[in-house]
Amino acid sequence: MAAVKIAITPEEKYQIYHFRYQVYVEEMRKKPKTANHLNRTIIDSLDETSILLYLAHEEETIATLRRNFLDITSLPEIIHQRFSIAEFTQDFSTQQLSISTRLMVDPQWRRSSTVGAIVAEAYKQGRERNLQFDFVHCAPWLVPFYENLGYRRYTNSFVDEDTGFQIPMVLVLEDVEHLRAVRSPFYRLARKQENCSKAGKWFLEHFPQQTQFFNSCAHATMWEFWQTRLRASGQPPLFEGMSNETVSQLLKGSAIHPVKAGETVLRMGDIGNALFLVLDGAIEVSHLSGISCTSTQLETFHTFGEAALFTPLPSPERVIAQHNTNLLVIPKPTIMKVMKTSPSDMCQFFFNVSQSLGEKYVPDVEKLSPTLRELAVSAA
Repeated sequence: MAAVKIAITPEEKYQIYHFRYQVYVEEMRKKPKTANHLNRTIIDSLDETSILLYLAHEEETIATLRRNFLDITSLPEIIHQRFSIAEFTQDFSTQQLSISTRLMVDPQWRRSSTVGAIVAEAYKQGRERNLQFDFVHCAPWLVPFYENLGYRRYTNSFVDEDTGFQIPMVLVLEDVEHLRAVRSPFYRLARKQENCSKAGKWFLEHFPQQTQFFNSCAHATMWEFWQTRLRASGQPPLFEGMSNETVSQLLKGSAIHPVKAGETVLRMGDIGNALFLVLDGAIEVSHLSGISCTSTQLETFHTFGEAALFTPLPSPERVIAQHNTNLLVIPKPTIMKVMKTSPSDMCQFFFNVSQSLGEKYVPDVEKLSPTLRELAVSAA
């Protein structure tokens, strides 16, 4: 594996900006407003004062991460609000704060050690600079990845114009106890250095609401929680006919995330990468079909986002929480991983998913107009 480098020259930076375009626009089919389609690059104002890390293979960029240090970067006010940065700067200097964005890896290298190498280098550089907190935001299906690194959810989610529903998270770089608890790859790096518990204790005192977020790395606690749910509500149709072992493997790579009434979880046109299971509360799903739009209310143990499992096309659904709701987010990579180890059970899983799709989108004949009902019956 080549060494992680910092982009210095205009040529190196251009390669990174072009790589972003390849991943975001050409692969993921996103439509960021900062995309330059003529030059096939993505550049924004944070790039001016950022450190751009990257990995290359045969002179082609295969991974990149951007970090901005808050003492030399003037963040837009909306970012300050989304991350509650004012609370941090009451007790810590901006020299101790950073925000990391634009982490992306070439699809051919996503199952390699590439992503681990670049985030590890970012952690090392953060410690060298005496950073105490690093902020990120991510889609719900990336929460398990970031929580395994040691990041924590701590404040309200938001909807970004380019990336949709996003979850703010923060890493306390010297909280070695937390890094050990979640088995973070950063723990091996942190234990070799002197660590102060001040920032970790401060974070727990000033953000007690972070305890409402169920850490996806607490596998034993997750399974205990799930067993309690089963005793109270029974088995979700999604897991009907599957072994406890397979369900446990799915839960290990998933996240439980609370959403507030009125929050938009998924927009039409967003690129989803997970299956969502409603644990409680209520969700309204609006589905675009041709020129018409139909709405369905989903409650406990209903699912949405199924289309992401079968196609990379933009979502045909808009999903809004009607009440405060807890969601189980099962990332597509987790599903594909368990498919390899438990193929029989996962065939049952996909059958259950297909039944859910049918219940949502195949119309109930009894609710059709007399003419359409007659056509439906004759077709059957």
